[in-house]
Amino acid sequence: MTNRFRILVADDEPVQREMVSGFLKKQGFEAIAAESGERALELFRQDAFDLILSDQKMADMSGLELLQAVHSINPETPVILITAFGTVETAVTALKQGAIDYLTKPLNLEELLYRIQQVSDHYRILNENRELREALTERHRIEGIIGESGPMLEVL
Repeated sequence: MTNRFRILVADDEPVQREMVSGFLKKQGFEAIAAESGERALELFRQDAFDLILSDQKMADMSGLELLQAVHSINPETPVILITAFGTVETAVTALKQGAIDYLTKPLNLEELLYRIQQVSDHYRILNENRELREALTERHRIEGIIGESGPMLEVL
């Protein structure tokens, strides 16, 4: 599988970061781990990712700050925030600021996998839709049609 779904995992807790990225790799994803929000942002600037999983509370940069920085570079990149300190208010704030989802710790890995699959399916459908629109636009171009009669010019 050469075009694997690439996930950037940002968490300053080594055990959590390694558990999540290891689980995702076993599920067939390409998971890259970052030990801080700053490192995650650096990696994001260097390479494209299909999804970012970020801890909400990190020492150098919060998950919301990472979300904002990522979306200033590419607003289409989906971000899922993860927190041990989840409240309805913080979840609403995260979603309003552009997070695609919000999960609480301890993580249920099966639920995480389900949410990632939803994101993957959603963006796959969007990309297919975009490609089909481009193909239709290309297919129905009128540059190659020749005609100078009144009715033909009206059709064009």
